[in-house]
Amino acid sequence: MRAPERMAATMAENTSANGGLRIAYMALLDTLTAQGKTVGDKIDAHTETQRYVLGFAQVWCQNQADASSRQGALVDPHSPGKWRVNGSVRNFGGFGKAFGCAKGQPMYSVNSCRVWQAAQAVFASQPFRGRKRCPKRAHLGHGRSLRVDVSLLRDVKIATAL
Repeated sequence: MRAPERMAATMAENTSANGGLRIAYMALLDTLTAQGKTVGDKIDAHTETQRYVLGFAQVWCQNQADASSRQGALVDPHSPGKWRVNGSVRNFGGFGKAFGCAKGQPMYSVNSCRVWQAAQAVFASQPFRGRKRCPKRAHLGHGRSLRVDVSLLRDVKIATAL
């Protein structure tokens, strides 16, 4: 698979990882607030935000043989774990702030990818309707839109708070 085809094949998964990182962080913030805690509280010398990002990164840890990596590049719609993590966290402002990075450094992008900002806006404006599916269309500009099932986002938030 050539590089442009590979990029197209992994785009949906990369976008999902980027958006999921943000949405789950929103749920963490709500949970901490409900518990009277802040993102600056430390456990074992790491803030809540640092622990959150480290947990996200650990999920994608992998040790893969070269032959398996080459095969994955041909058939797997997911980016390798290292690139999935680095691509997501460099677009997540919470990472840069939590680890003291300056904007413009390799892991704290000046122009972060915020596709899911539109989903967050829809999520925030939609009244809760239990488990009933309530899809909405978020307009991203330039004739593009993103269809979001708001109830799924709420389920993530609710599940994380339990």
